[in-house]
Amino acid sequence: MGLFDGVISKAKDVAKMATNKTEEVVGVSKLKLKSMNINSQIKKTFEELGSAVYSMNKKNRNNGDIVKKLLIDVDKLFVEQKDIIQQISNIKHEKICNSCGTSISSDYAYCYNCGDNIEKNNIKNYTTLSE
Repeated sequence: MGLFDGVISKAKDVAKMATNKTEEVVGVSKLKLKSMNINSQIKKTFEELGSAVYSMNKKNRNNGDIVKKLLIDVDKLFVEQKDIIQQISNIKHEKICNSCGTSISSDYAYCYNCGDNIEKNNIKNYTTLSE
């Protein structure tokens, strides 16, 4: 019976690891979908901004308030986007290079994209931007 109990225990461990990995993949997929939606919102807001600026210049009018509101909206969307990217990195146990924004394995000390020192410049590893 000892061998059978060991096999059952191992099977339970493997099932638990598979469940955890599945939850991780689903979580990352949801965040990526949310990120795609934010990208669409950013694109739409940029289009509105361009339209407002064009209209303002075409009619020699000042729509500065509209432009300011759209700029604030875009900035909020960019912050939300960075927060999602950080959440994805947290799930994957990665770091984000502060210099270029590349996701880096937590084992790396330097960014493979830009060469920046990750340990020195990434003080806020594994925290969200909203904290």
